[in-house]
Amino acid sequence: MHIEIDCDVSIPNEAPRIIQRKRKAVGIPAALKTCVQAFKDAYKIVYGVTPEVTVRDGYIRIKGQEYGVTRERLREMTTQLKWRAG
Repeated sequence: MHIEIDCDVSIPNEAPRIIQRKRKAVGIPAALKTCVQAFKDAYKIVYGVTPEVTVRDGYIRIKGQEYGVTRERLREMTTQLKWRAG
């Protein structure tokens, strides 16, 4: 299908092809995995369910919380949960 403009120039109706590069899968560092697992274990003891935790954009995202946290804050939260569990 072609579109013609008043100046007798035809423009093809094809969208330009966009080449997308594949991103390399970046693994989570072992130290961060340990912190996340410790948080999950402490959370499970206090609340009885395991939380959904993901790592995106440099922050640790916990389902049910609006903002992500850093590793230091996750350690603080783990300590608080351990104290709460007794």
